[in-house]
Amino acid sequence: MSSYSARALPRRTAAFLPALLVSFALSGCAGLGTPPASALKLARMNPMEADPGAIRFAVATPSFLRLREGDVTVTLRYDTGDPKTSLLEQYKPIITDETASAPGLPAHGGESRLVVARFNQADSESFRAVQARVKAHKAAGGEGKGSLTVGATGCRTAPVPAGPIRMSAWLRAEAGEPYFMLMRDVDMRGKLEKAGADAGLIPPC
Repeated sequence: MSSYSARALPRRTAAFLPALLVSFALSGCAGLGTPPASALKLARMNPMEADPGAIRFAVATPSFLRLREGDVTVTLRYDTGDPKTSLLEQYKPIITDETASAPGLPAHGGESRLVVARFNQADSESFRAVQARVKAHKAAGGEGKGSLTVGATGCRTAPVPAGPIRMSAWLRAEAGEPYFMLMRDVDMRGKLEKAGADAGLIPPC
């Protein structure tokens, strides 16, 4: 089974690191303020068996931040310990208008901006192809560990104010299920400063 290579992705500005908003791994581990109930759901989620067409990612940012088309990146990995059989794919989910009346998501308005992203048809098919390869690898006696990592960049519509930059994120793993929270009101300014980046350098839209 040959390895996958990350597909070429559109590049953003050189200020990618300062524009980093959120990155979290969905590999059965809690973190970044994940509520205990959500941690249990994450532990039960297997990205190699999930229906990519049903997966949704939702992010709430302060009103002065905006996620545009191409700002969300999803990395799908399957690590076997051998580069020849390990898999890696990256996708750019599209921004949708599916936030209205979505169970588990907060109501519109207020001081935050809510966006939902999903895989397009081509990426869903690519995702399923990876899953098929993993199943074939396991059927042949192979072992490995899969993970799904979500990252986002963004831009600002106004100067970045002082104080915390609170963000929350949700996931829907299956069609018909409500969203569950991945992180709640995490201060991204603190995360950026810890990484040596300046939140004030987030580029204007």
